[in-house]
Amino acid sequence: MVNIKRLQELQNLLESYNMTNTAKSATRITPSTDFLIDVIITYKDIPVLYTAVVDLDLSDHRAQIVEINIAKKMGKPKRL
Repeated sequence: MVNIKRLQELQNLLESYNMTNTAKSATRITPSTDFLIDVIITYKDIPVLYTAVVDLDLSDHRAQIVEINIAKKMGKPKRL
C-alpha cells in the first residue's frame, strides 16, 4: 500500500534541493504487486538522456539504466 503522505514528503524534499528521481516504472515486481523502490536521484539541471528498467532474471528487483550528460560547463574566464 502506497503511503501518499510519505511519498509527497519525499517529493517535497527532492524539490527543495532541486533534485528528481529518474526512475519512472516499477523496479520490484511480484505476482501480486509492483513497486518503484529502487531509485536514481539526480539534480534537475543535469540532462537525463535515457532511462530504462531492465529485468535481468537475477532477483525480484529490476536493474536501472540511466544515461546523463555530465559534460563540464565552462564558465566565463576570470580576470585577475
